[in-house]
Amino acid sequence: MEQHPESDTADGEEGEEEEEVGVIWTPQEILCHGLQMMHYTEKRIKRAKTAGTNVKRFRIHFGCNPAVCAQIWEDLQKTTIDGAQIDEKDLNKDYFLGTFYFLKRYPTEEEREAKFDRSQKTIRTWHWFYIQKIQALKEAKIKWPDDNFGSDIWVMSVDGVHCAVNEPKDDDLPKNPKNYSHKYNAAGKSYELGISLSESKLIWMNGPFDAGESDITIFRNRGLMEKLEQEGKRVIADKGYRGEPEDCSFAISIDDIDVAKFKSRARFRHERFNGMIKTFDCIGKGRFRHPGNRFKGCFEAVCVITQYQTELGMPLFDVYI
Repeated sequence: MEQHPESDTADGEEGEEEEEVGVIWTPQEILCHGLQMMHYTEKRIKRAKTAGTNVKRFRIHFGCNPAVCAQIWEDLQKTTIDGAQIDEKDLNKDYFLGTFYFLKRYPTEEEREAKFDRSQKTIRTWHWFYIQKIQALKEAKIKWPDDNFGSDIWVMSVDGVHCAVNEPKDDDLPKNPKNYSHKYNAAGKSYELGISLSESKLIWMNGPFDAGESDITIFRNRGLMEKLEQEGKRVIADKGYRGEPEDCSFAISIDDIDVAKFKSRARFRHERFNGMIKTFDCIGKGRFRHPGNRFKGCFEAVCVITQYQTELGMPLFDVYI
């Protein structure tokens, strides 16, 4: 259930929350506002020798380019997706950008309180509110193409991505093997991601699953293989998907040079996307420490943000050369 943001006055603090008028926010305005939130002075911002310097500074703290934040800010106001649309009374620049900071740097509540000078409760409520809204944009940004790829047979690369999490509570098993991630040697969750071979787009996102469930088991039993067979499509994968040669293709010794290069580029391109989402510390550094469905919200919000990033300045390279 969506939580409605509360003001600091609910915690007995003085002052009123700023209510933003529903307006378009330019990338330059976002850039300056975000850097000032991170305590860059106007003088230091203007002293940057190139425009790229400030954008790099912004990306270090917020995980994406200012143009991405500007577009998401606009889309949250204009979207017709019920779970994503934001009323004017709930628009707040500081909490909106603070959400990106949280996903990127994954600070503790004490660190956020010191950074933003707001109560822990207020910051927590607003940031989870915006995470839910950004996550809901997946309905528009991460979807199977309407034209079903036309006559193309090889349509996407597929891979499972693991993230470390705190060991879930289990009264019977202190460490349940079903949660074990071989990639982290610890408890984890996994997602199945599919990236289009013809466009710079994530088009399939399925999860989360317990990390002990293998990629090939998820592929077989969680919907993707059935969908591919219904649509007559196939995917490029790594050797973890051996056993389903009718649906998956992976590197084999008899591939000629061009085919081997094509498969290699598809897999490397997919790893590039995985690397982009892992730059967000909430899913890429240490263990995700929040309980329940918070992991799903953060992971999917990060994927939505990264999808915007590939569309607005940082596209994936072409598989076909």
